[in-house]
Amino acid sequence: MTLATTNEVLDLLVDWRFVTPTLLERYLTRTPTQVKNELRRLRNKELVESYSFIGKQVYYRLTPAACRSLGVSRRHAGPLGPQAIRQYYGMLDFAAATTPPRHFLSKEDWLSISQALNATAAQMPRGFLYFDLSKQEGEEQVRLGKVYVDGRAEPASLLNKARRFIAAHRSNSAIRKLVTQDDFLFAFVTESEGKADAIAEAAERAEFVEPIRLHVSPDLSVI
Repeated sequence: MTLATTNEVLDLLVDWRFVTPTLLERYLTRTPTQVKNELRRLRNKELVESYSFIGKQVYYRLTPAACRSLGVSRRHAGPLGPQAIRQYYGMLDFAAATTPPRHFLSKEDWLSISQALNATAAQMPRGFLYFDLSKQEGEEQVRLGKVYVDGRAEPASLLNKARRFIAAHRSNSAIRKLVTQDDFLFAFVTESEGKADAIAEAAERAEFVEPIRLHVSPDLSVI
């Protein structure tokens, strides 16, 4: 594994708070052996720590020493509750579902390359905003989205969260412009095909006109 890979792992831990070996394999397109060796090396350098996940599974977080070295808040080394683990796992699983994987960008980075609106970073709302960077025909195409990881809520409840997001930022001209264009979508991550179908049906019944994307993450069923 190269230094570039090491930096990629640390960057992922800064963005996502934790990773599992399986998600690393998918996100970085590495073999299980490569990921195992890299995590061992990082652990020996006291940059990551492993924690019990579910059964024999483990997840990895930055150590306080790594946070100091990287210049990030110590909260990245803090404990994660079940809901936080489910949220981050679902989002990273969604990001790793494409080749190349989707990426988070800072508000400033997204605005610097997006032609969708004329706005400042201060106008962009807080929360789990998802920045999807992909290249099509040699040009960078950027799409902004809001990701909701299903906490076993009713489909209508998930859609209502999206509606509340729109309502909360109705006075924000930048967001109002975004949600009426193809540059914005709502992504719903859930644990089964059946639940994904139910969300799609609920959106159709409720005449939810904003673009949505559904992603099934089976591992959420055991979190």
